[in-house]
Amino acid sequence: MKKLFAFAAVVAAMSLGACTGGTNANTTEEDSLALANPEAVVAVAALTESVKDGDAAAITEALENVGEGLQEALKSGDTEKAEVYLSELKTFLQENTDQIKEMSEDNFTKLTDIINNAVAKFATDAEGAVEGTEAAVEGAADAAAANAVAAKDAAVNQANQAVQNAKDQANQAAQNVQDQANQAVQNVKDQANQAAQNAANQANQAAQDAVNQASGAVQNAANQANKAVTDAINEALKQITQ
Repeated sequence: MKKLFAFAAVVAAMSLGACTGGTNANTTEEDSLALANPEAVVAVAALTESVKDGDAAAITEALENVGEGLQEALKSGDTEKAEVYLSELKTFLQENTDQIKEMSEDNFTKLTDIINNAVAKFATDAEGAVEGTEAAVEGAADAAAANAVAAKDAAVNQANQAVQNAKDQANQAAQNVQDQANQAVQNVKDQANQAAQNAANQANQAAQDAVNQASGAVQNAANQANKAVTDAINEALKQITQ
């Protein structure tokens, strides 16, 4: 974020400094300068397209072309062309802030170096303009920083929630397995108890049947014995009475 703030401040200083030392041009005059210096417009447009496409190699090549073109204008004293480069770069920065954040460190450094080299040329004239725009740039940077922090916090919260959800699901799955295992053990116990009860019932029934059979045999024997005694008594009585 500090890099982005410094970069934005440099672009603001560069743009205003170029106007102070040059023509104080209005929008129509800026358009006229752009038409008179199409190579600057085309060079920055190529940079814009490469950044939007996210092509690192194309970004590097476009940055080198912009840097060389701007340095050539500065060295030759062509302030109008330099102003066009600076104006286009300022627009580029304003319209591609998010993409610039995603630049590789090397390409970001190249872009910063281009701006710093241009500012070195216009530093004296730009000092007053920088002070006048610093507050606005700093406010924009602070807002961007706040948004970045909020986005980071939201991402952290989402990640934490995802982890918690995964933990909850894992715990529930483990509980389900435990419940199933416990139920299986209980089913085995119930089956064993039922089998034991059935065996006990069968044994009791067999014992009862044996007792009943024995009781019947005893009763039959007693009945037969009683009958034999009765028959013997009756026979004895018959003989006496005869």
